[in-house]
Amino acid sequence: MHPPKEFLENNSDLIIYATIQEIQPATWSTADGKMPSDLYHTKMTIGNETETATYEMIKSDSYDIYTDVIFIVDDWAKGNSSNEIKVRFVGGQVGNVVRDDIGFPDPRNLKVGERYLLYLTYYSDAYELRYPNGMETITVKNNP
Repeated sequence: MHPPKEFLENNSDLIIYATIQEIQPATWSTADGKMPSDLYHTKMTIGNETETATYEMIKSDSYDIYTDVIFIVDDWAKGNSSNEIKVRFVGGQVGNVVRDDIGFPDPRNLKVGERYLLYLTYYSDAYELRYPNGMETITVKNNP
């Protein structure tokens, strides 16, 4: 169950309309950005008769994969920031290791130029989505 809009509005540091400018490569949260050696691994193969892919699924309480996405702010609904902000998404893919934060937007599906309404909270050095429904696609409708 997702929190209602009023809750998102009251508990977000920043609410913006923004367009993706850049999607940076996913990286590990380790100091050197490399895969830690003490992970629980399981392999999963997906595909069909002609095409398959094997992914390593991870479990760790200490390390994660994240993807930083640079947004250009089109308008502010709450708070203030620079015109360009970094939003950190938990998830992404480094090599064959995939991290998907269930319920949250998968950064592997984002595209440069897409526009969103974002409900954000600031943590240490980047903004993050605090709730799964904190990101809405903005669709531009053309008048006939």
